[in-house]
Amino acid sequence: MTLEESKQEIKSANKMRAVMYHYLLEEMESKMGSEKAGESFKKATYRRGKDIQKNYSDCLSSGDFREVARRFVAMSAAEGTLFTPAVELADDDKAIVTMHTCPLVEAWKEIGLDNGRIAKLCDVAAAIDYGTFETETTSLSFSHRLGSGDEMCRLIIEKS
Repeated sequence: MTLEESKQEIKSANKMRAVMYHYLLEEMESKMGSEKAGESFKKATYRRGKDIQKNYSDCLSSGDFREVARRFVAMSAAEGTLFTPAVELADDDKAIVTMHTCPLVEAWKEIGLDNGRIAKLCDVAAAIDYGTFETETTSLSFSHRLGSGDEMCRLIIEKS
């Protein structure tokens, strides 16, 4: 298998994950209602982010936002081709990282979901990032999201 074929398989797997998020949320909503389903799904996704946080724990605890940003880009799947991360800013107080592509949003559009549903699914999926970067001393916010119709996702990781 070539590197390009491998990258395409990773992208396809992420698109399949996106469709599964949609189906799971639909099933949960039918049993629990929209609000409880969204909250439960976000909690589960957040927990996965906490698992991922171990990759950043040393630089988050020391407040090394340059290293947080560097690792975010370096560890992006398929050599960064899925989410195309870039460091917009990294200094002593915060890291701002952008992503200009998202296979999840692409998949949700491909299956014909409306903008409101895509935004909700994006909100659920983004809980993984909150779990990854929120600590007792750091916070995460988004100023832009592809799933909300913006031209990028912009993550702001900073001292809390």
